[in-house]
Amino acid sequence: MYPCQLCRANRHACIYGHGSPPCDMCIRKGKACWSEICTARASLPGVLMDLQSLDLSGRVEKGPLALAGGTYSDVDFGELTSEDGTNLNMLVVIKQLRPKILPPKVLEKCIASELTIWSRTSHPNVLPLLGYSLDFGPYPAFITEWMPEGTLSDYVKNHPTVHKLFLVCGVARGLKYLHGKWIVHSDLKCCNIVVSDSGVPMLMDFGLSRQLDCSRKILTTRETTGTCRWMAMEFFDAGTDAPVAPIATFESDVWSFGMTVLEIISKEVPYRQYQHDTQAMFAIAKGELPRAPKLQTTCDQEMWELCKTCWTKKDARPSMTTVLDLLSSNSLQLTIVIGN
Repeated sequence: MYPCQLCRANRHACIYGHGSPPCDMCIRKGKACWSEICTARASLPGVLMDLQSLDLSGRVEKGPLALAGGTYSDVDFGELTSEDGTNLNMLVVIKQLRPKILPPKVLEKCIASELTIWSRTSHPNVLPLLGYSLDFGPYPAFITEWMPEGTLSDYVKNHPTVHKLFLVCGVARGLKYLHGKWIVHSDLKCCNIVVSDSGVPMLMDFGLSRQLDCSRKILTTRETTGTCRWMAMEFFDAGTDAPVAPIATFESDVWSFGMTVLEIISKEVPYRQYQHDTQAMFAIAKGELPRAPKLQTTCDQEMWELCKTCWTKKDARPSMTTVLDLLSSNSLQLTIVIGN
């Protein structure tokens, strides 16, 4: 047993081998996410040395077409070859952080942390990291397998008869797994979830956006645009006297999970009645919840009730373990869908 680095309460050692993670109370109070603390000491050169087995430099060729990038990154198609140069016929996605978004040392720390965290995840509902490449810029590019079904938001629109409950349970399992590894996703929504050829949802882009935003110290209107509709109410608490912006927590992830379930049910973004993100931000700040979508089935109705459970006050929200228990104990008897 080792003491919590924040309140000194005893608990088991960190899963990453860096001593002890914060105790449950410190994390629930929003004081820290262990995935940030235990990777803060890691330098990028040291991480790359530790993860040499994931070095795909010289084996990834960038294609002519670029995919849409995000706030902080550019995304391209590519093709992966084997170590002897033969074609594996594997299409991949190359994600590169834009070098000028942060000071170099801060950006290196963020990349080192993301590589460390992502390389230690392994779950059917989490997108695997194939590796990294040093061939496309001054910093490592993240390499993942390309999923032709696209994001979950695309998938539910292109497959109108899909088993929505199966998708919800897959997302819940993936998020529960991350929380079990002391990882806060911080940006959960359908466009940050891809779907495999077999229809399995897989979470991606967890952690990095949180680290980048925390490195900027504050959440500005520009930086929350495009994400605010999924953000928990505590991020917009105008009455807080805290000297720094709220940080993402397991509870804020649960709130975002509810918004993601709403996306799956309705095939629309949350707060669809508001055309502009700033309007949605003010609505959340006032405590306004999304309008109920058109509920076509009993299953939709029960998932809508689950959404509302996820949108309670921070201290009253269920854990992802409880969420899966709720799904498995309802009248639909979802044991086969949920699995273990």
